[in-house]
Amino acid sequence: MAESIRVLYKQPGMPAVPKIIENTLEASQQLVGGFIEVHNLKRPFCLVCNEEGRLQDLPPNVYIEGVGWIVGPIFIAKSPDEDFTTMTMEDIRTVTDWMKAAFA
Repeated sequence: MAESIRVLYKQPGMPAVPKIIENTLEASQQLVGGFIEVHNLKRPFCLVCNEEGRLQDLPPNVYIEGVGWIVGPIFIAKSPDEDFTTMTMEDIRTVTDWMKAAFA
């Protein structure tokens, strides 16, 4: 497992930006502000959010068909298997373009 990874981080009402984080549960929890919840997107990507975001009344961030509104800060990571891996800059461009269409 890599020590640090590049993810795509998005706060509510703000554009997504690349961010380098430690590849640990603690760093993931800190980024979303609580326990993490993982939603599979188009393989090999997943969306990570705060599991208790709705209970904490966090602001809406993105809407996922079949899931509903995801609230609070999120990040998208590459996850070809159970572990997160770093996103390439091409991955960042692909997901950013996809987010503009899917989460508009």
